[in-house]
Amino acid sequence: MERIYERTVRSLVLDGAERWPDREVFAFDHGAAWTRQDLLSESCRAANALAERGIGTGDPVALFMDNGPGLVRAWLGAAMAGAVVVPMNVGYRGRVLRDVCGKLQPGAVVVDAGYRERFSQAGADGPVLVDPGELAGDNDRVPDVSLAPSDVHALLLTSGTTGGSKASRSTHAYMLYVGRYLADPRTGLGEGDVFLADLPFCHLSSLAPSIQMLCMGGKVVVRDRPDLKNYWATASRWGATFSILAGTMAELLLTVAPTERDRAHSLRFVLASPLPSDPAAFCERFGVKLMTAYGLTEGSIVCVKYPDDEIPPGSCGRPRPEVELRIVDEHDMEVPAGAPGELLIRNRLPWVTGQGYVGDDPATVALWKNQWLHTGDVLHADAEGHYYFHDRLKDSLRRRGENISSWEVEREVLAYPTVLEAACVASVQELGADDEVKVFIVPRPGATVDFPDLLAFLADRMPHYMVPRYLELIDEFPKTPSARVRKGDLRTKGNTAATWDRDTAGYRVSRAGLERPEGAPRSAAAAS
Repeated sequence: MERIYERTVRSLVLDGAERWPDREVFAFDHGAAWTRQDLLSESCRAANALAERGIGTGDPVALFMDNGPGLVRAWLGAAMAGAVVVPMNVGYRGRVLRDVCGKLQPGAVVVDAGYRERFSQAGADGPVLVDPGELAGDNDRVPDVSLAPSDVHALLLTSGTTGGSKASRSTHAYMLYVGRYLADPRTGLGEGDVFLADLPFCHLSSLAPSIQMLCMGGKVVVRDRPDLKNYWATASRWGATFSILAGTMAELLLTVAPTERDRAHSLRFVLASPLPSDPAAFCERFGVKLMTAYGLTEGSIVCVKYPDDEIPPGSCGRPRPEVELRIVDEHDMEVPAGAPGELLIRNRLPWVTGQGYVGDDPATVALWKNQWLHTGDVLHADAEGHYYFHDRLKDSLRRRGENISSWEVEREVLAYPTVLEAACVASVQELGADDEVKVFIVPRPGATVDFPDLLAFLADRMPHYMVPRYLELIDEFPKTPSARVRKGDLRTKGNTAATWDRDTAGYRVSRAGLERPEGAPRSAAAAS
């Protein structure tokens, strides 16, 4: 492997302008395009404008912006200045925005005009707000800055699925390594490839592949958001050769009515995390190959499935060669082969994992325990070295003395024909009582979910103690920038008039099966 972990993001901009000065590197939705030389000039202008505002090496610069030229200019301008980039979710507001700014204390926030009012409304008055246009100055001199791969390039805000977001210190070596699996010969990527970047740049799904294109000589097409109704036509228009589908995007594409454009596009493969429920059907319909990967902000990407790999259903791939993995119990002792447990990771390369959380030493100590990074995720591995994600430790629940994986509950609910998305949480009962299983459901477009029918369907597919007591429809889930469901938000909703309670409705589930109330019809779904 090229020793990419010995380089910096700043060096990629400089080297690209020297090697391929006239080669296009960024194209934007509104029609603008930058060559490698343009990128160097734009980045240097931004770096010098930041320096005029007192920003120097190591100072945090937050980006509160939509995808576009201004964001790329600010991001790589901060890199040229030796500053630390803090890409923020533009959905932040109120106390969340105030808390993040208070914790990180950015020297400046580059913010789109439409979002400036958020800061005063949130009471986040400390940071200096900079308009993106102020970074497009005249001085394109290359700043005299010395950086090492071990220096921090970005503070990446974690999902915050069950609490406040944390900022993980991510080095230049980390940023070059995290997406380096895309440069593996098994992807076939090279100088002529084009990455469709339509997810927010506060998410590694856009940042990491873009850095790989800087490194490899490829091109990045930056769009403000995915257009799932015209996804394949959009890819074809830009000549994109690969893209990233996060969360339920792959599943949603299968719900769009088929058109002649489904296979008339330029994409060779897409990386879907997680894979769609029927990967073979997805590949057949859209004429692409699928990749998938497992990782976390603090620990990079650790498992990968390449386009031509054959993997068992449910697997997230095999470990990258530089990574050591262990699966352990609550005492950090390895569990028997094939058994689920918490995944611990360690990388053999220097500086390519997160360097702890800003302003949260207890969480950093808990993350790095017994010299291993604790992911907080439950996985198992089979004899062939394929890894399988089960759940997040904090998403597990206990009922009637049984540990229940929310992921396993969700998997069965998602098998019901009219369910698009599902999120299982613990419904907290009175003091001293067990938690009950609750599932929030987003129906497929134009479809309905019959709760008694779903209940009968589930009773035939899972242990009796896992069958949900509570079911509730929701229009859409609250999600993080990385498209994970904010289950903490769902837990705090509690039960309302919109919650269906199978006990109140007269349904009972035991080892003997489902007991229906008098006169209730039998389930067509369960019978099938």
